[in-house]
This record gives sequence, C-alpha cells and structure tokens, in this order.
Amino acid sequence: PYISRLKDYGHSAYLLGYKKSLNIAYWNVSDASRYTMLFEDMLHTRIVGLNHPLEAMLTNSNPILHPARLYTLFKDFNPKHPFVAPPLFYEDWTDESSEILIACDNEFQSLVKSIGIKESVIPSLLEYYESTDACSLTKKIRSIVAFKGIYAPTKPVSGGMYVPDYDNRYFQEDIPLGLMLIKYMAQINHIPTPMIDMILRWYEGLAGKNLLSGSEIAESEDTAAIRCLNSRIIKKLISTFDV
Repeated sequence: PYISRLKDYGHSAYLLGYKKSLNIAYWNVSDASRYTMLFEDMLHTRIVGLNHPLEAMLTNSNPILHPARLYTLFKDFNPKHPFVAPPLFYEDWTDESSEILIACDNEFQSLVKSIGIKESVIPSLLEYYESTDACSLTKKIRSIVAFKGIYAPTKPVSGGMYVPDYDNRYFQEDIPLGLMLIKYMAQINHIPTPMIDMILRWYEGLAGKNLLSGSEIAESEDTAAIRCLNSRIIKKLISTFDV
C-alpha cells in the first residue's frame, strides 16, 4: 500500500507514497464488506472493491515500471567499469526509460483491452502519471516526492565501487514472476509483445535462464512452474471474467 524502506532493522521503516484509496479484489468470499472494513482499519485508507481478481492481478506498476528502468540502467553495464556511486532509480530517470516504459505499457494495455478490463480500472501509465509523452513522463517521475532518495539495486565491491545487485527483488521477483506473468497472459490472448520480449531476453542472459523461444515462452525447466501454475489459475480466471 506504500513504498517502504528500512530505517532501523527490526524496529522501524520509512513508509512513503500513501494513496488516497486502495483497490482490492476478492475470490470466493461471501462477506466482502467484512474484509473491506478490516483493511480500512489496518491501513487507515479507503478501500475500493474491484469486480474481479484479474483487475488486481494485472498491474502495470512494478512488473513493468521496474524492469523497464533496470534495462536502461544496466543493459550496457561493463563489470570493468563499476559505478562510483549507486544511481538514483527515479531521480536519475531518463527519456529512454520513459520510452521503453510507454512501449511496454502499450503492449500491456492491448492485453487488458482484449480481456475486457475497463481503462478506468487499470489506466495507462501516461494517464496515471498525468503525462502526454516520454519527456513529460520523465519530468513527472523525477519530481515525485515519494520516489526521492531511492537507489538502483546495486551492491558495494572493492575500491568503494558498486555493481548491479542481481539478487535484488527487482530482478528476482518483478521480471521472472511479474513480467513473465504478463507475457504468459499476452501469449494465450495472442497479443504481440516485442518490447517486453526484449527485456526478457536481456534478463535471460543475466540469469542464465531459458525463458523465451522466439516470441513465445520456452518449454524449459526455467518456465515449468509459471506455465503449470498459470495454465490452471489464469485460464479459470479468464473464463469467469464477464464484468
């Protein structure tokens, strides 16, 4: 429900980016109002109920926002030339990052529309960030107060330098789980995703994994879990989506 960063391990954290309301979807819940009240009490925030779990599961936030930025930050990284200091993830945001983000979101929005989810439920990133193009999106992202002081995922090495931290959750969660989920759903709905595929191929090289075969998800050990899980759950969800 907000951005959280460690302050004092085991004791306190910084909580940033509070929202006026939060959306929640229920699945096989008889008394949704009970849980809505519970979450409102816990988070001190108005809770808005969604019509279907797909409206909550599909998001163009972290699964697209983080990978697009990671790609532009680290695609040309040379281990022989580490960073003098960790780059700022949002305050150093570039127009190239915005262009790739917009392209990925366009592919995502094609998927959302094909399923029938209303744009008012999952707006485009340009609309969400009140922007019109890559330049205005860059300016907006750089200016968000809650994004200030957040560094790119790096780790220190000898000589006081920094290299990408490929064990960070931005790499370990947002790409193989978040972006791959979107890719899987796009594939079964016959939506082309050339920009998302570009990021996944780049990640394949970093992680030493076999995720794609051409423009489709590879039939490999690296994708077995997500294919098995998604084939059972997602197809059931899509078959029940009629809102």
